[in-house]
Amino acid sequence: MGEVISLESHDKNRIRPQKGGQAERAERLWSARMRKAPFSAADQQRAAANTHELLEELRDVSGLSKKVVAQRASLGGNGTDSTKQLYTYTLPPGSDNDRRDRLAKKPGRYFDIAKAIAEILQRDAAEFLCRIFEGCSYGTGAEFSDDWDEQAWIALAQQFSLMGRSIIADMKLDTFWREVQKTNGIYDVRKDEFRVAGQRLWLNSHGEGLAASSICSDEIPPVPSVRLAMKQLGAGQNGLLQLKGCQPISVTYQHWLDIRLALAPAARFDRIDSLLEFRTVFVGIDGQGERVTFDNPFTDGSDRITAATINGQVHLVEHVELDWEVVPENPYVECEYSYFTWQEVSPGLLRQLFDGMDPDLQAIDRAPDSYWEDRPQSRFLAFSNAAIIQRELLSGALEQALTVEIQRLMPLFNSHRNLMRDKAREAETIAEARWIAKMKGDAND
Repeated sequence: MGEVISLESHDKNRIRPQKGGQAERAERLWSARMRKAPFSAADQQRAAANTHELLEELRDVSGLSKKVVAQRASLGGNGTDSTKQLYTYTLPPGSDNDRRDRLAKKPGRYFDIAKAIAEILQRDAAEFLCRIFEGCSYGTGAEFSDDWDEQAWIALAQQFSLMGRSIIADMKLDTFWREVQKTNGIYDVRKDEFRVAGQRLWLNSHGEGLAASSICSDEIPPVPSVRLAMKQLGAGQNGLLQLKGCQPISVTYQHWLDIRLALAPAARFDRIDSLLEFRTVFVGIDGQGERVTFDNPFTDGSDRITAATINGQVHLVEHVELDWEVVPENPYVECEYSYFTWQEVSPGLLRQLFDGMDPDLQAIDRAPDSYWEDRPQSRFLAFSNAAIIQRELLSGALEQALTVEIQRLMPLFNSHRNLMRDKAREAETIAEARWIAKMKGDAND
């Protein structure tokens, strides 16, 4: 049956390191170049658009000219104007099909451009490499092959990004994330509450965003996200659940991959975009087939579960019995089950997740009773997971769910931010009163 594990409380004050990030993403990009991974038409356009945006930003913010970058990257030669060579590596908004057809078909020069920018600015090349390939399938291990029908997945990735950016603008999420960066405290995702603490809400360093990062659920920032799909990992494991004042009950413990859409800093902190968020959720099924949920659904076995909800009733938990050494792995969550992982939305990753009729994958349908014919038409096969997700997107159901989640989360954060400011002012007032009292004492002497 496996050993009995009493899940003990862990040290709430420790900060676990962030895993992944730009360095790991850059490593994967270099690996893709070495193994000559496919560089699809969609990736060619996305990389060129990203490069145009990056060069425009560097010119405006840092005064770095395109000519200097092109020369440092050794574009052109033999008297050729090097800036003209950027034509095949950049794609301004509104470019016509002729410009798109002339884009570079190989990714190698983008690595040279990233290296050139890094050398000029004396910064890490990984930052600019990740920026250029942001949102690309290239370097994810899910690159498109030549025989794929890419267009549906390309469109879906673009729609996720466009919908996300519309909400970011409408809900002023740029301002929200700037305030998060300036605020101390802890966000408890399990209890959905903020707590006073002597640490920052945003723990990522060097201006990095969440893309390709894994962070322990104890230290994640307040990321607005909604569920896209769930997938059971493995067949489950039989065990016992000891509730306080009750006989042990037989439970089949399950781990589920929770796939979500998040709106958060992506490649950099100042670039808010749509991200795919991956969690591992721990649940159980009792002998009557009732679902058992826990107050700590993101446990890796090293921390404490104190309560279980069965049939709407909350019970105190004394012991959870299962063998944590044989639980199934989550291929999309790096590190332990207590970590969340974020990845950029790319056509290749969407295809990897949602292509086919996977019986273990359950896409979330927010209008299950509506007629299929009444919903927006999809590029994907009817009733497939991809079709359900795209129709959620096109119908407005997904943006409504995200908007509601943001509207719920923002007031919680604002209250916490104001509380932290009040506590800072209170500490300042007490200190100032003490100093003034000493000054008065010295004057009286």
